[in-house]
Amino acid sequence: MAKTSEEVTKMRSLRDKSGLSQQELADFSGVSRPMVSAVERGTKFPSVEVIKLLALGLDVPVRRVLNAVTADHGI
Repeated sequence: MAKTSEEVTKMRSLRDKSGLSQQELADFSGVSRPMVSAVERGTKFPSVEVIKLLALGLDVPVRRVLNAVTADHGI
């Protein structure tokens, strides 16, 4: 379920709290910037590997990223 432009996803909130831009998160995690954007918008559900990489890039537990992604998708 994609979010509207007015809604801030939990994944976006995690990145904002970290103080990183999408490009910085992409650089730190090894995930492409378009994938970071798609995950934040809720248009793509990331693989377990991508979730782990995003957690490393954000310096948060994997569970935190998984919880954000699943909440953003209404799971």
